Amino acid sequence: MAKVNIYIPDEMLERIDADASAAGRSRSSVVQEAVGEYTGRRRTANDAAELEAGVRRALETMDRISEQAAAADPYPDVSNSEFLAVMRESRWSLSVDEAVAIVRGRRGDG
Repeated sequence: MAKVNIYIPDEMLERIDADASAAGRSRSSVVQEAVGEYTGRRRTANDAAELEAGVRRALETMDRISEQAAAADPYPDVSNSEFLAVMRESRWSLSVDEAVAIVRGRRGDG
C-alpha cells in the first residue's frame, strides 16, 4: 500500500480524528473510505454519462432506421401490432397480403 502526504485544514483533521475515534477506527481508514466514496461517485457519474451518450447514439440510429423503413413500407396504413395480431390469430398461416386485407377489413377500409 502506498503512503501519501496531503495537507488538510486543522478543523477537518480534528473532525476526521473525532469520527475515527468514535468508530474505533484509524484516521487512515476513515480517509481511505472517504476517498473511495468520492472516486466511486465520480466513476458512477462518468459511467452514467457514457451510458447516456450510448443510449443517445442508439436512439439516433434507430430514428434513422425507422425513417428508412417508413419510406419503404408498402403498407403504411397497417400498424405492426395490427399485423402481428392477425398473423398470430392465423398461426402464421397467412400471406402478408392476406393479413393486411384482414386488418383493413376489420377497420372497414379494406
